[in-house]
Amino acid sequence: MELITGGERLTPYAESRKLNVRERLGLICRGCYAVHHAHQRGIIHRDLKSPNIIVDSRGEPKILDFGVARVTDGDAQVTRQTDMGQLIGTAAT
Repeated sequence: MELITGGERLTPYAESRKLNVRERLGLICRGCYAVHHAHQRGIIHRDLKSPNIIVDSRGEPKILDFGVARVTDGDAQVTRQTDMGQLIGTAAT
């Protein structure tokens, strides 16, 4: 597991630095590459949201909290199914 130094949550990071739309989209795009990397390896996050993304001291976004992630390799049918009524991820507030 990577040690992340100087991490700050995505939204406060962008607001404190007064990032414009292009810069914010750049952060999101780099985060999407990380999610794509996980998907290529059969890992589905299942709770991706702004608070689960931090930006490190180099300005690189990092995806956090794979606590409810599922692996699709091996048993893809089970991974696609969630029991009826089962809550996964963060409940809406």
